[in-house]
Amino acid sequence: MKRHIQKFVLPLAMLAAGSVFAQETTPATEMQMTNVAEASASDTARTVPQGALSSMVHQKLKAESRLADADIQTRVDGDGAVLLKGKVESTEEKQLAEELVMSIAGVTHVQNELQVP
Repeated sequence: MKRHIQKFVLPLAMLAAGSVFAQETTPATEMQMTNVAEASASDTARTVPQGALSSMVHQKLKAESRLADADIQTRVDGDGAVLLKGKVESTEEKQLAEELVMSIAGVTHVQNELQVP
């Protein structure tokens, strides 16, 4: 009889523990994954040297043919923030420049002060 009870109780206890474990770890796992993503974004900003980031920004903007006539100056801070100044031909070019710069690994923020005539 004791052996029969053990065969029934042990799987039941494991089933109950498994569902409690699944309920408790799912939100924590999602939170950990979010924290890892946030940490890697800020770590990237710290691992890209300011000079290299400045060069990547300049190259990315120069490589875009739709910005060929734009007059864009940039400044990159040590924390990955980029300032865009100068003149572009349209609001679309202004937005494009900002999107291109934000797509660069290590850029944390873009302050877009580009002027449209």
